[in-house]
Amino acid sequence: MALQARPGAKWFAFIEDDTALVWSNLLRWLMTYDHEDLYFFGREERVADHPFPYGGSGFVLSNAALQKAVHWMTPQMDQYLNLTRDQMYGDVVLGWMLEDAGIPLTDISPLFQGESPSMLEYTENMWCKSVITHHHMSGDEITSLWKLEQKITEKDGVLTPASKKTSILIDL
Repeated sequence: MALQARPGAKWFAFIEDDTALVWSNLLRWLMTYDHEDLYFFGREERVADHPFPYGGSGFVLSNAALQKAVHWMTPQMDQYLNLTRDQMYGDVVLGWMLEDAGIPLTDISPLFQGESPSMLEYTENMWCKSVITHHHMSGDEITSLWKLEQKITEKDGVLTPASKKTSILIDL
């Protein structure tokens, strides 16, 4: 449906309603990739040794990847509909289907986070990364993060865990 609604879109981002999306970081990051190549980005999890994008963190498909997936899946729709009856998580089935179609998941952790900022362990490997999503966020938390993003990007900055901590300390 997304491809039918916006066939000329370069990228398709999918997020859940309790996921905060830092648009400025997503757009800046996607500019470094070509939407005409096959890209499937997300936070990788595994079930039965098959990778899938953790839906709570969101995932992104390039136009080329979504076109290939739709073309590949159409004749096999019944097979995947049967899988959805047995597997309660749609993101798992999506990951299997895209893997079968030859569209591998690229794990972009820690850019896509499975937790809210208050639950993260701020380790060295993510301190200055431009986080794109946070999961398990309330509406008020999403609004607060959006307001912080607006203040930081007004100064032509990038929202990172370090900038979040700094803004809390200096109370932007």
